[in-house]
Order: sequence, then C-alpha cells, then structure tokens
Amino acid sequence: MLCCICKILFTDVKMVTLLALSNMVSEQEIVSLETGNDVISFLTAAIDKAMKSAEHKEHGFHLAELVDGIATMAQSDRNKAKIMEKDILKLVEYILLNEKTKNTETLACVKLLWELSFADSIKKEIKVPVTIYVCYVFTKTTIFNKRYRTH
Repeated sequence: MLCCICKILFTDVKMVTLLALSNMVSEQEIVSLETGNDVISFLTAAIDKAMKSAEHKEHGFHLAELVDGIATMAQSDRNKAKIMEKDILKLVEYILLNEKTKNTETLACVKLLWELSFADSIKKEIKVPVTIYVCYVFTKTTIFNKRYRTH
C-alpha cells in the first residue's frame, strides 16, 4: 500500500516540477531542459490519459497545460526528435479532431506544431495533421454547410 502511495506522490511531484520548469526557463535556457526519453514518455502518456478522461485532466493538469509543457520542451532541437519518436502527431491529430476539444487545447496543439515545425525534417510530417484539421474545421463552417451539405 505504501509503495503505491509513494509512486503516486512521486508522479505528481515529477509532473509539477517538469511543467513548472518548462514555464520558468527562457528560450535560451531551454537547452537545460533537454530531457531523456523517460520524461518525454511520461508527458506523452499523461497527454494520452488526459485526452481520454472526461475532465481532460491527468495528475491535476489540464490537457492544454500538458501539451503546452511539451511544446516548451520542443524549443530544443534535440528534444524535437525525441518528441517525434513518441508519435506525438497522432495524439495531436486525435485532439484536434475530437468534438470535445476546447479552444485552449487546440491552441496548445497549434503551438506544439509550430515549435516542431522549426526542424525541416519534421515540417514535412506535420503537413498531414494540419491539412486534416483545416479540412475538418472548414467542413464545420456555416459557408461550407450552406453550399455543400444537403439536408
């Protein structure tokens, strides 16, 4: 029982520390946040759990805060590759196309895609989810519905 409580407490402390640091460091200091795959795996797993939960939260953090934290880490070129190894584009695509996604979550995803797009090798991979999202948003607009949808 005690081990489970310690593990939960450690996970919460790790999340708070990681997200707090990602919001405190400057763009020049972000290099110090270059992390191993375990931290990025930890964050992407939290993003996955948060987007599947009814409240869009994990470890007390909203989905937008988690995505924003990983977007800050993506400012480092070395972290970009590590983040891409975790299939982040699939998570972002799922978030963007989800009916229950909030504006803050969409904005955090756009910020993440923007940070990742500074690497030429990643820019090509980003085009697909962004194109899908733009088409999705366009089909929800009033103009599209008036012209192309039959009732």
